[in-house]
Amino acid sequence: PVTSERRRPRLAIIVVALLALAIAVVVAIVFMQKPDRALAELRIRDERVSVKTRGVNFVRGVEGQELAAGNAVRTNDKGQAQVDFFDGSLTRLDASTTFVVRELKDGPQGRRISLRLDAGRTWNRVERLTSSEDRYEVSGGNAVATVRGTTFIADGRQAPIWYYIGQDGVTEV
Repeated sequence: PVTSERRRPRLAIIVVALLALAIAVVVAIVFMQKPDRALAELRIRDERVSVKTRGVNFVRGVEGQELAAGNAVRTNDKGQAQVDFFDGSLTRLDASTTFVVRELKDGPQGRRISLRLDAGRTWNRVERLTSSEDRYEVSGGNAVATVRGTTFIADGRQAPIWYYIGQDGVTEV
């Protein structure tokens, strides 16, 4: 017959093994999940700013509103806004500006921010991109500015004439 003294070590080993397994599962879950954060957030700097999401007309934007691919942001004649991106880059929208977030990706195949300026002017500060797969681009008119860690202005206020002005770093148009 098995005595109670023999059962205690087996029970202790089973309890320790189950506890170790539970800790391993929790650690794996915590480290495998990406933080739940917005890829782009709206900052309202002055007056009225509107946001259009897919299938919905423009509605008043809200400070800190999450933006996604397909969303459009529009400022009125006195409005100004800023969009903060997941990598630390940002785009400031001048008055009477409309732009569309075309693509936002942050993954193992690289980071990608793609914007389209429909009207108005933006000032863009782009963080240094670390991979050859990373992209930050702004299109407007018949041109696309692709940058890798610079500051530049995209100006479509005199469309169909568009200006792209690099302030530092390299801006390829």
